[in-house]
Amino acid sequence: MVSRDLVRSSLPVLLSGLMLAACGGAPENGLAPSEEALGTREDSLCAGASVSSLTILDFSSYDGVAAGYGEWAVTYPANTIHLDYYVDGVLRAVQELRSDTRSGIWNFSYSPVSCGPHTFEVKAYPMIIDSLNNVTHCPTSGNKTRTQSFANACPDMFIWPKRANQYGQQDEIWKTTTNGNRFCQEEGYASMASYTVGCGEDESSYVTFDGTRWVAQSSGSKNQCYDIFSSITCQ
Repeated sequence: MVSRDLVRSSLPVLLSGLMLAACGGAPENGLAPSEEALGTREDSLCAGASVSSLTILDFSSYDGVAAGYGEWAVTYPANTIHLDYYVDGVLRAVQELRSDTRSGIWNFSYSPVSCGPHTFEVKAYPMIIDSLNNVTHCPTSGNKTRTQSFANACPDMFIWPKRANQYGQQDEIWKTTTNGNRFCQEEGYASMASYTVGCGEDESSYVTFDGTRWVAQSSGSKNQCYDIFSSITCQ
Protein backbone atom coordinates (compact mmCIF):
# COMPACT_ATOMS: atom_id res chain seq x y z
CA MET A 1 0.00 0.00 0.00
CA VAL A 2 1.37 3.39 -1.00
CA SER A 3 1.44 5.93 1.81
CA ARG A 4 -0.43 9.23 1.53
CA ASP A 5 2.84 11.12 2.05
CA LEU A 6 4.39 9.42 -0.99
CA VAL A 7 1.38 10.28 -3.16
CA ARG A 8 1.43 13.90 -2.04
CA SER A 9 5.17 14.27 -2.71
CA SER A 10 4.93 12.65 -6.17
CA LEU A 11 1.98 14.73 -7.37
CA PRO A 12 3.89 18.04 -8.07
CA VAL A 13 6.56 16.13 -9.98
CA LEU A 14 3.93 14.39 -12.09
CA LEU A 15 2.10 17.65 -12.83
CA SER A 16 5.38 19.35 -13.73
CA GLY A 17 6.16 16.57 -16.18
CA LEU A 18 2.73 16.84 -17.76
CA MET A 19 3.12 20.61 -18.24
CA LEU A 20 6.49 20.19 -19.96
CA ALA A 21 5.07 17.53 -22.20
CA ALA A 22 2.07 19.68 -23.11
CA CYS A 23 4.28 22.71 -23.93
CA GLY A 24 6.83 20.68 -25.85
CA GLY A 25 9.72 21.54 -23.57
CA ALA A 26 12.53 24.03 -24.28
CA PRO A 27 14.01 23.77 -27.82
CA GLU A 28 17.49 22.29 -27.75
CA ASN A 29 18.98 24.88 -30.13
CA GLY A 30 17.65 27.86 -28.14
CA LEU A 31 15.46 29.16 -31.02
CA ALA A 32 11.74 29.43 -30.62
CA PRO A 33 9.72 27.53 -33.26
CA SER A 34 8.37 30.83 -34.62
CA GLU A 35 11.92 32.11 -35.23
CA GLU A 36 12.83 28.94 -37.09
CA ALA A 37 9.68 29.17 -39.19
CA LEU A 38 10.36 32.83 -40.04
CA GLY A 39 13.89 32.07 -41.24
CA THR A 40 12.64 29.17 -43.34
CA ARG A 41 9.84 31.32 -44.77
CA GLU A 42 12.24 34.10 -45.80
CA ASP A 43 14.69 31.63 -47.34
CA SER A 44 11.85 30.12 -49.33
CA LEU A 45 10.49 33.49 -50.50
CA CYS A 46 13.94 34.78 -51.51
CA ALA A 47 14.78 31.72 -53.58
CA GLY A 48 15.49 32.93 -57.13
CA ALA A 49 15.39 36.63 -56.21
CA SER A 50 18.44 38.61 -57.28
CA VAL A 51 19.69 41.97 -58.56
CA SER A 52 20.07 41.19 -62.25
CA SER A 53 21.38 44.63 -63.22
CA LEU A 54 22.90 47.61 -61.40
CA THR A 55 24.63 50.41 -63.33
CA ILE A 56 26.05 53.88 -62.74
CA LEU A 57 25.16 55.91 -65.83
CA ASP A 58 26.58 59.20 -64.58
CA PHE A 59 28.16 60.53 -61.40
CA SER A 60 29.95 63.81 -60.86
CA SER A 61 30.39 66.70 -58.47
CA TYR A 62 30.12 70.45 -58.85
CA ASP A 63 30.34 73.27 -56.33
CA GLY A 64 30.31 70.88 -53.37
CA VAL A 65 27.36 68.76 -54.50
CA ALA A 66 27.81 65.16 -55.67
CA ALA A 67 25.02 63.59 -57.72
CA GLY A 68 24.40 60.69 -60.04
CA TYR A 69 21.94 58.14 -61.33
CA GLY A 70 21.77 54.69 -62.83
CA GLU A 71 19.55 51.76 -63.71
CA TRP A 72 18.48 48.73 -61.68
CA ALA A 73 16.60 45.50 -62.25
CA VAL A 74 15.61 42.51 -60.10
CA THR A 75 14.40 39.01 -60.94
CA TYR A 76 11.18 37.27 -59.85
CA PRO A 77 9.95 36.93 -57.16
CA ALA A 78 11.58 40.23 -56.18
CA ASN A 79 9.77 43.44 -57.14
CA THR A 80 11.71 45.96 -55.05
CA ILE A 81 15.35 46.93 -54.64
CA HIS A 82 17.16 48.10 -51.52
CA LEU A 83 20.02 50.56 -52.19
CA ASP A 84 22.77 51.75 -49.85
CA TYR A 85 24.75 54.80 -51.02
CA TYR A 86 28.30 55.42 -49.75
CA VAL A 87 30.68 58.34 -50.24
CA ASP A 88 34.28 57.58 -49.29
CA GLY A 89 33.15 54.46 -47.42
CA VAL A 90 30.56 56.26 -45.27
CA LEU A 91 26.87 55.39 -45.64
CA ARG A 92 25.08 58.59 -46.72
CA ALA A 93 21.61 57.42 -47.80
CA VAL A 94 19.31 54.40 -48.07
CA GLN A 95 16.61 53.98 -50.71
CA GLU A 96 14.00 51.31 -51.49
CA LEU A 97 12.38 51.41 -54.93
CA ARG A 98 9.44 49.28 -56.06
CA SER A 99 8.34 48.70 -59.66
CA ASP A 100 5.79 46.46 -61.35
CA THR A 101 8.30 46.02 -64.17
CA ARG A 102 11.01 44.97 -61.65
CA SER A 103 13.32 47.69 -62.99
CA GLY A 104 13.84 51.43 -62.86
CA ILE A 105 16.15 54.40 -62.28
CA TRP A 106 17.89 55.29 -59.03
CA ASN A 107 19.03 58.82 -58.15
CA PHE A 108 21.36 60.06 -55.43
CA SER A 109 22.77 63.40 -54.36
CA TYR A 110 24.83 64.50 -51.39
CA SER A 111 26.44 67.65 -50.05
CA PRO A 112 28.72 69.09 -48.88
CA VAL A 113 31.60 67.38 -50.66
CA SER A 114 35.10 68.71 -50.05
CA CYS A 115 37.39 69.50 -52.96
CA GLY A 116 39.56 66.70 -54.23
CA PRO A 117 39.10 63.07 -55.32
CA HIS A 118 36.35 60.89 -53.82
CA THR A 119 34.76 57.46 -54.24
CA PHE A 120 31.06 56.70 -54.68
CA GLU A 121 29.65 53.24 -54.06
CA VAL A 122 26.14 51.83 -54.41
CA LYS A 123 25.20 48.44 -52.92
CA ALA A 124 21.93 46.71 -53.76
CA TYR A 125 19.93 43.65 -52.79
CA PRO A 126 16.42 42.44 -53.76
CA MET A 127 13.23 42.74 -51.72
CA ILE A 128 9.71 41.35 -52.00
CA ILE A 129 6.58 43.35 -51.11
CA ASP A 130 3.37 41.36 -51.53
CA SER A 131 -0.22 42.56 -52.08
CA LEU A 132 -0.74 42.89 -48.33
CA ASN A 133 2.41 45.05 -48.05
CA ASN A 134 4.31 42.32 -46.24
CA VAL A 135 8.01 43.07 -46.72
CA THR A 136 10.73 40.45 -47.14
CA HIS A 137 14.38 41.54 -47.30
CA CYS A 138 16.82 39.29 -49.20
CA PRO A 139 20.26 40.78 -48.33
CA THR A 140 22.22 37.64 -49.23
CA SER A 141 20.35 36.78 -52.41
CA GLY A 142 22.08 37.95 -55.60
CA ASN A 143 23.29 41.33 -54.33
CA LYS A 144 25.50 43.66 -56.41
CA THR A 145 27.90 46.56 -55.82
CA ARG A 146 29.10 49.28 -58.19
CA THR A 147 31.86 51.86 -57.57
CA GLN A 148 32.98 55.03 -59.32
CA SER A 149 35.57 57.69 -58.54
CA PHE A 150 34.78 61.36 -58.93
CA ALA A 151 36.33 64.69 -58.01
CA ASN A 152 35.07 68.00 -56.72
CA ALA A 153 37.13 70.84 -58.15
CA CYS A 154 39.58 72.70 -55.95
CA PRO A 155 41.06 76.08 -56.90
CA ASP A 156 44.05 74.22 -58.39
CA MET A 157 42.10 71.25 -59.75
CA PHE A 158 40.98 70.84 -63.34
CA ILE A 159 38.07 68.49 -64.09
CA TRP A 160 38.24 66.52 -67.36
CA PRO A 161 41.19 68.64 -68.59
CA LYS A 162 41.57 69.05 -72.34
CA ARG A 163 44.11 70.25 -74.86
CA ALA A 164 43.87 70.97 -78.57
CA ASN A 165 45.50 68.42 -80.87
CA GLN A 166 47.42 69.20 -84.07
CA TYR A 167 44.11 69.70 -85.89
CA GLY A 168 42.79 72.20 -83.36
CA GLN A 169 40.28 69.79 -81.80
CA GLN A 170 39.92 69.82 -78.00
CA ASP A 171 40.28 66.32 -76.51
CA GLU A 172 40.76 64.67 -73.13
CA ILE A 173 44.35 63.78 -72.17
CA TRP A 174 45.98 60.36 -71.98
CA LYS A 175 47.05 59.55 -68.40
CA THR A 176 50.85 59.83 -68.25
CA THR A 177 53.12 61.71 -65.84
CA THR A 178 54.59 63.69 -68.75
CA ASN A 179 51.14 64.78 -69.92
CA GLY A 180 50.03 65.73 -66.40
CA ASN A 181 53.13 67.80 -65.66
CA ARG A 182 53.00 69.53 -69.05
CA PHE A 183 49.35 70.46 -68.54
CA CYS A 184 50.09 72.01 -65.12
CA GLN A 185 53.10 73.92 -66.45
CA GLU A 186 50.93 75.41 -69.19
CA GLU A 187 48.45 76.48 -66.51
CA GLY A 188 51.19 78.29 -64.59
CA TYR A 189 52.05 75.63 -61.98
CA ALA A 190 55.28 73.73 -61.36
CA SER A 191 53.97 70.18 -61.68
CA MET A 192 51.10 67.76 -61.20
CA ALA A 193 50.33 66.94 -57.54
CA SER A 194 47.60 64.30 -57.98
CA TYR A 195 45.03 63.05 -60.43
CA THR A 196 42.00 60.83 -60.95
CA VAL A 197 41.46 58.48 -63.86
CA GLY A 198 38.52 58.23 -66.23
CA CYS A 199 37.63 55.63 -68.81
CA GLY A 200 38.34 56.32 -72.47
CA GLU A 201 36.31 54.57 -75.17
CA ASP A 202 37.12 52.30 -78.10
CA GLU A 203 37.86 53.91 -81.46
CA SER A 204 38.33 57.36 -79.92
CA SER A 205 41.12 59.89 -80.00
CA TYR A 206 42.79 61.55 -77.00
CA VAL A 207 45.83 63.83 -76.83
CA THR A 208 49.36 63.22 -75.63
CA PHE A 209 52.36 65.57 -75.48
CA ASP A 210 55.10 64.43 -77.88
CA GLY A 211 57.77 66.76 -76.50
CA THR A 212 56.86 69.61 -78.83
CA ARG A 213 53.09 69.76 -79.10
CA TRP A 214 49.87 67.99 -78.20
CA VAL A 215 48.97 65.36 -80.78
CA ALA A 216 46.04 62.98 -81.26
CA GLN A 217 46.54 59.35 -80.36
CA SER A 218 43.91 56.72 -81.14
CA SER A 219 42.65 54.32 -78.48
CA GLY A 220 42.23 51.52 -81.00
CA SER A 221 39.59 48.86 -80.59
CA LYS A 222 40.43 46.43 -77.78
CA ASN A 223 37.01 46.50 -76.08
CA GLN A 224 38.43 47.84 -72.83
CA CYS A 225 38.74 50.94 -70.66
CA TYR A 226 41.55 53.35 -71.63
CA ASP A 227 43.14 55.51 -68.91
CA ILE A 228 42.60 59.23 -69.41
CA PHE A 229 42.69 62.05 -66.87
CA SER A 230 39.32 62.80 -65.26
CA SER A 231 41.00 65.41 -63.05
CA ILE A 232 44.43 66.92 -62.53
CA THR A 233 45.49 68.83 -59.41
CA CYS A 234 48.47 71.09 -59.92
CA GLN A 235 51.01 72.52 -57.46
